[in-house]
Amino acid sequence: MFAYPWDLTDPSPEAAVAELAALGVRRIEVATAYHSAETIRPRRTAGVHVVIEPNVAHLPLDTSAFGMLAPSPGQLARRQPDLYPRLAAAARQHGMALTGWTIALHQSKLAEEYPEQALENCFGDRSGHGLCPANPEVAQYVVELATAVAATGHFDELMIESLSYTLAGHGHPHELWAVRLDPARRLLLSLCFCPSCLAAGQERGIDATALRSWVADRLGRDWNAPLAGVRTPDDGSELATLLVSRPDLAAYLRMRCEVVNDLLHRVVERGHRHGVRVVSGSAVWARPAAHNWMEGLDLGSIAAIADGVALMPYHPDPADVARDLDIATALMPPGRLQMLQTIWNSHHRDVDTLWAKIEQGLAVGIARFALYNLAMAPAAVLGWVPEVAARLANHSDPGRLADRPDTDRRQP
Repeated sequence: MFAYPWDLTDPSPEAAVAELAALGVRRIEVATAYHSAETIRPRRTAGVHVVIEPNVAHLPLDTSAFGMLAPSPGQLARRQPDLYPRLAAAARQHGMALTGWTIALHQSKLAEEYPEQALENCFGDRSGHGLCPANPEVAQYVVELATAVAATGHFDELMIESLSYTLAGHGHPHELWAVRLDPARRLLLSLCFCPSCLAAGQERGIDATALRSWVADRLGRDWNAPLAGVRTPDDGSELATLLVSRPDLAAYLRMRCEVVNDLLHRVVERGHRHGVRVVSGSAVWARPAAHNWMEGLDLGSIAAIADGVALMPYHPDPADVARDLDIATALMPPGRLQMLQTIWNSHHRDVDTLWAKIEQGLAVGIARFALYNLAMAPAAVLGWVPEVAARLANHSDPGRLADRPDTDRRQP
């Protein structure tokens, strides 16, 4: 079960862990450094609408371990420094494991304070919410953040999310778009042409400066062409045409994947140094799974580097979930996958719909499942969790799963 730390304090972390254990949960994935959000906690009568303290570390970290870029300590870290040790102790008492869920490059505070470390689009505009993984200072920050979280000793696993090139279209500020921002236009607008990315492209023989000029010209054309206002948006089909017609674009996108792979290698090495396994999140914005490469995430490559990949097929229709599972298991062994599902009414009309999606994961050999997330689930939907956990516990096909890691953690 994914959970925010501020939702595990009332009445106490011990009580929250006991509640999760009673639901059948075997692992808690708790946020350690988070970006920002406004959430509704429907099962409460006070503190229902919560504005999350943004861009901070929620547990005490060794600040001396950071260089120029460092996360600010949040209120929880200052006021309740014993929260995570208590969560870890309570989890051990109930035979549960604890994952440190850590946001890497989705960081508005640092992007605004250090714009030279942020993504830079073809027009020279800097992102207000995304750091560039090709930037050496940013890469060092990510490694230091992962090291600091692993070094706390509270976790046996890190889940690193947003270790990727974030896409345009943040979702949190009041964004106003009067132009087409379908998959192809969104990708082009999201391409980073900062000095570090330009250098990485040039090292691979790509004329990144010429590519940058073409991207800017193409966006201007697509947004202002005579038919721009009347044509239907593209569903993603034009991406293939762009890649075939522009080999330099295809090479530049491959370079982005290699940048992410190299950084993930460093994070995994640091995690292992502290005895912690590392799971890489799949794409945050570039969904469905077949579009993960738009964020620089080559699913097959990151599965070979990390100890696992957290796939997020958040779709109401089970057929769309099956599509994501099919492409993911074509690119990596299913034993590397953790399948996430929301516990929201909007994605599942009943427990059987949720179970149908999980059953698809079981059918292709996935052994780890997670639910997102504790605070946001309505009472009725949270009530499904024990039934789902019992169905997973009773699922019988031991021969197929016997050789896969973590097969004893088949409950949410």
